[in-house]
Amino acid sequence: SVAGSAGNALNVNFNASGGNTIAGTIDNSGGTTALTGATTLSGTIKNGTLLGSTLNSSSGTLNNVTIGSSLTESGTLNVSTGLTLANGVTVNEGSSTWNFNTTGALPLAMQGGTGTATIVMAGGQWRAGNGAASQTLQIGSGVTVQGFGTLTDSTAASIANGGTITSNTAAQTLTINPTTFSNSGTLNVTAGTMTLSSTNLANTGTIT
Repeated sequence: SVAGSAGNALNVNFNASGGNTIAGTIDNSGGTTALTGATTLSGTIKNGTLLGSTLNSSSGTLNNVTIGSSLTESGTLNVSTGLTLANGVTVNEGSSTWNFNTTGALPLAMQGGTGTATIVMAGGQWRAGNGAASQTLQIGSGVTVQGFGTLTDSTAASIANGGTITSNTAAQTLTINPTTFSNSGTLNVTAGTMTLSSTNLANTGTIT
């Protein structure tokens, strides 16, 4: 494991011809972890910006990380504290499972609170409140989640959408069924089906 310190950001570059493996903890302390080539994450990246095009997670963790470039992610990924997206990035989640692990508010937000970014699901699953009681997963303004898959919870948790959730794949279903779901952003269907079946529902946004 390696770490920076207050006022001393840690920048790490991985560029192994045979592929990279991160099994320990990298605490960037405001710096950058840059990935060139295929990378497997079974450890933790925290407190910095992740740059790279491909990440295979073997139950690895992103803890308070900004995704600073478009990224294709595969495997089971744990997300702690919060996940920030840089303007213009697309994250292809595919059929992966994302576990959100922090008690209380866990923001999925735009860097600086402005711009737009997209997360593309293709049979993937989000599990809010994964081993964390009373969590609210907050999808922020500017964040679009699109495709098909499931947004659910592991223990009783809330998902609050302030961005856009779009079902846009023909003959496929985007299911939203955490214990509590609220929408102040946009839910829309351009292809396929969206199923919303939470026990507690609130809507002050737009549904089309």
